[in-house]
Amino acid sequence: MERSQLNQQYRYRFEHDNDHRSWTVIESLTPPAIPDLGITERPQAMPEQYRIPGDPVNAYRQFYLGEKKQILQWRKVEVPSWVLQGVT
Repeated sequence: MERSQLNQQYRYRFEHDNDHRSWTVIESLTPPAIPDLGITERPQAMPEQYRIPGDPVNAYRQFYLGEKKQILQWRKVEVPSWVLQGVT
């Protein structure tokens, strides 16, 4: 998701006419010159029982279903199938 899409989602989901206050700061930033070193292993900052080597997306899905389900919310969008199914 591009940076501008994040702001659009904020406005849509929370029914705001104005941009999020961080958007002005984001627009003023110049992307740093970071060399492309290719894809690196994504960290999995969660209890060991949820970690799946090489698959951080499914690891985080399992973690959120197992430990964080009470904080999951969707506004104006469908609940993802992996949440409804309870598995990935």
